[in-house]
Amino acid sequence: MKKIFIELTGTHCSKLIMELNQLKNWIEKNEHLIVDNKESSDIIVLGTCGFDQFQEDSALKEIKELSRSDKEIIIYGCLVKINLDKVIKATKSMKKLHLVGPDMTKLMNVIDYTKPSSDLSSSLILEGSKKAFIDTGNGCTNNCSYCAVKFARPFKSRKLSIIKKEVKDFLAKGCEHIVLVSEDVGSYGIDHNKDLRDLINYLLFNPISHVSFSNIYPGKLITFKSDILRLIKADKLKSVHISLNSQNSRVLNLMNRKYDLNKVVSFIKKLRKESSEIRITTDIIIGFPTETDEEFLDSLKNLDLFDKVSFTLYSERPNTASGKIFPKVPKSKILQRLELVKKMAQKNKNFSLELIRIESNK
Repeated sequence: MKKIFIELTGTHCSKLIMELNQLKNWIEKNEHLIVDNKESSDIIVLGTCGFDQFQEDSALKEIKELSRSDKEIIIYGCLVKINLDKVIKATKSMKKLHLVGPDMTKLMNVIDYTKPSSDLSSSLILEGSKKAFIDTGNGCTNNCSYCAVKFARPFKSRKLSIIKKEVKDFLAKGCEHIVLVSEDVGSYGIDHNKDLRDLINYLLFNPISHVSFSNIYPGKLITFKSDILRLIKADKLKSVHISLNSQNSRVLNLMNRKYDLNKVVSFIKKLRKESSEIRITTDIIIGFPTETDEEFLDSLKNLDLFDKVSFTLYSERPNTASGKIFPKVPKSKILQRLELVKKMAQKNKNFSLELIRIESNK
């Protein structure tokens, strides 16, 4: 029996949390033991994210703190694929080390190759809750210029039949709220000759009280607007996260985000009109390359449409197209804009403002 300690770094990614929950289930099924501290463990599994510089710095800090450990250490997650050179440099003194990208089968085999890699799902129901998180697949079909996650998680949807079975099982356990989790729920099913409409149809005709989307690309919001409205009219759509990232058309074009911003904003207004209960959240990036002050101010419009707005500072990721866009916005200018956001948040009480991942901007 092996004793295993599992730790996440940074601002926790929902996909990573779900995968490590899957790992915990597999460990318990195969008669190993989860422990709650590093000292009593045989193996330390460190879950990492590499979405932005803050996530990377948080992971590298934790990795360096383990550099003198004599334990067997597994560095798992997207950072291993996104910035392998940095990970290797941070782990060079470790004697018992495994580097594993976001591949649960490989991770399980590293821990114990004598046990079968599990078909346990990463979908989960919160303990003591009636909310279930359903993993719809990895990656997305978009190609945003700043995103490196696509290098770590190639697009792949889970089969609709498997998702239906999971929903059915969760309903049997008393679940009332289904949260669809993916980098872009709107990309679902394209690789299986299916799409989000098929998923919505299934959810509409089952005794589910609430449905939420963890994230949907704004363009896909428009593609499936009639189906999303059906969820609204059935009083089922509880919350949706729509990552705008910018509200300036030129900047969106540089981000390679191809949709009509006016149509997206109009549809969000319609969602608000159709339902007073729906929770809508978004993200805004501060300081994308070449973004002017006036273009940034565009991103501060319409924020009263959202229940929460998360601001992040732009950070360049390895091998992304945005790294080749010049000139860069100086850090001093980005911080000035951040101060403007903070002042705005103090005055505007109509929405919850969240400033996340603001410590790093390298």
